[in-house]
Amino acid sequence: SISAFCNAGFSLYPANLIAYRMNGVFIFTIMALIVLGGLGHSVILESVRRAVRALRRRHDGPVCWSLHSRVVLRTTAILIVGGAVGILVFGLTTNEESWGERIVQSLFQSVTARTAGFNTVNIGALPLASLLLIIILMFIGGSPCSCAGGIKTTSAAAWLAMLAARVEGRPAVSLLGRRLPAEGVSRV
Repeated sequence: SISAFCNAGFSLYPANLIAYRMNGVFIFTIMALIVLGGLGHSVILESVRRAVRALRRRHDGPVCWSLHSRVVLRTTAILIVGGAVGILVFGLTTNEESWGERIVQSLFQSVTARTAGFNTVNIGALPLASLLLIIILMFIGGSPCSCAGGIKTTSAAAWLAMLAARVEGRPAVSLLGRRLPAEGVSRV
């Protein structure tokens, strides 16, 4: 559990987690720990604070998240879902017989590829397109203030926002309706 939360990927088993690939409780617990560890401590802390406030006050109006948390949560969701769909489309190994197995294994590989490094499939037997997608997910990695590596989700989102602004010919870069400072964007 510590290795999963810290996105370290150290397994105590010689074949990593392949032997537990059919144990749904185990696999989904590991995925939840990887995602939580990859979100970053500031996002987790903000989420807990907001949940406590929501429980104490019943009708305070809508909850406004910080820009950082919104970018992290949305980018993480897009990477997980997009990665899982991509791996599912590009293919897994021949060991995944049912669609349910393929979906779960694609989702697990999408989550763990971001920096945890666990595997429930033989990575060497994956098609090249799936491997390329996993490399892209590894390059992006987790979020700032997390235990994960990579260039960080916020950097990837800012870079894509900068690319979109340049393609559209806009001088200012905006992300989720907020204008990003030029000095911050220039560091991306």
